Amino acid sequence: MTPVNASVPGAGRGVTTLYYDPDCGFCTRVGTWLGRWLSVRPLPTGRGAGRDADEAAAVAAQELAVLGIDADRVRREIPAVLASGEVRYGAAAFAAALVSGPWWLRGLGWLLAAPGVSQIAERVYRGVAARRHQLPGGTAACQLP
Repeated sequence: MTPVNASVPGAGRGVTTLYYDPDCGFCTRVGTWLGRWLSVRPLPTGRGAGRDADEAAAVAAQELAVLGIDADRVRREIPAVLASGEVRYGAAAFAAALVSGPWWLRGLGWLLAAPGVSQIAERVYRGVAARRHQLPGGTAACQLP
């Protein structure tokens, strides 16, 4: 529930942005598919401009901090940054993204956030996340730490 900088793309416009792991083939496939209807972006990696791994990690940590995303938590759970700047993780992130999507996805988002259902959704999310390296498009890079 961390506020973010108002300069974050989508902030203040009623848009929730779901961020996915660009190094995970499964996450990239799901992110690309959801991107047809929702605001979806790859997590910052800090790579590029001739940076070594340590420099890239430092840049990525700074970029995540600007977004209000917990760098340790994001290794285990997908984050969504709400228009208000609040950050949600895991199944709650998916629910928030769906609620901000087109009318025909909002009901599913509300259902996933409902008491009782949200606990089941979180268990399902954790099960999928733990096995994402075994799912279509998954690779060894998808395995959780």
